[in-house]
Amino acid sequence: MPYTDEICGESYFQTKQWGAREQLREAVWSGLTAITAAATAAGKYLRRRAFTPGVIEWKKENDPVTALDRHAERIIRRTLDTVMHGNFLGEEYGHEDRGSNLTYIIDPIDGTKSFVTRDFRCSVSIAAERDGEIFAGVVYDFMKDILYTGAKGRKMAIIANGKRYAPQHHPLSKPRLAVDKDADLRARLDRAGCKTVETNGSIALTMAEVAAGNYDGMISPEIGKGNIWDVAAGYALLRCRGFDVRDACDRPFDVRDASRGLLVLPETLRERLEAAHIRYALPQDQDDDSRRGPRTRCAQATLDLQLTEQSSGSENRRR
Repeated sequence: MPYTDEICGESYFQTKQWGAREQLREAVWSGLTAITAAATAAGKYLRRRAFTPGVIEWKKENDPVTALDRHAERIIRRTLDTVMHGNFLGEEYGHEDRGSNLTYIIDPIDGTKSFVTRDFRCSVSIAAERDGEIFAGVVYDFMKDILYTGAKGRKMAIIANGKRYAPQHHPLSKPRLAVDKDADLRARLDRAGCKTVETNGSIALTMAEVAAGNYDGMISPEIGKGNIWDVAAGYALLRCRGFDVRDACDRPFDVRDASRGLLVLPETLRERLEAAHIRYALPQDQDDDSRRGPRTRCAQATLDLQLTEQSSGSENRRR
């Protein structure tokens, strides 16, 4: 059910310390203001340095990091400190507990590999969490200077060229789906009357674009390393827009275990895919984390989809 502009006690934070409704509204606005200022400051720095990333190191295979990642996170932390005090949880400098019930979740460059190869499907991604609940997110496509912001109880906004815009559904007649590098799945979706676009680079940016109306939904069986900073801000934007965010087992999405994959499909689109015998979800009783890793689960999900379509094709041929 979509969030509204109203902040009603039971549909929002269940915390006594907030007190009056006006205090809650002010706190949400302050948190959103803080992360917006920090993302903007870091993004401007990164845009100026985009073609001079300096030395590239490798945390592990296929996982680059640059000096710009680290400096951008330092800019973010300093900026946040000037606006609203809180704890930090960042990709480059880890967790810093400062005794607050507010935590900023930071990915200074989501899509570093795309950044260093100059595809520039990258973003600054920051979320704000209070008492374990993510309530605001900002994703900044700094190379295009497009800022996506949203929070519970507030409307999502898109800020580009200094102007503020509301999310707007794309004008195309076919449903647009952002889908990972699964060519077979994309072919099946295309045959079902969808327009698929292969996702790459920043997962947070793709989530923001779905929330903004650029796409009708997205399907991703795996999300990189599955860290909370990869998805927290994008998740906040999707929930701000009322999307039902699920994992690859079709359960409520857990930002703390993003390796389970991501499904964002409106009910009408789900029905359309089911009518075309396309299903992309594992039976929940098969998901035993003690024996199965995320890659195994996703492989099984793909097999499940293939068997579903093959079974449908066999039935049609018999008829």
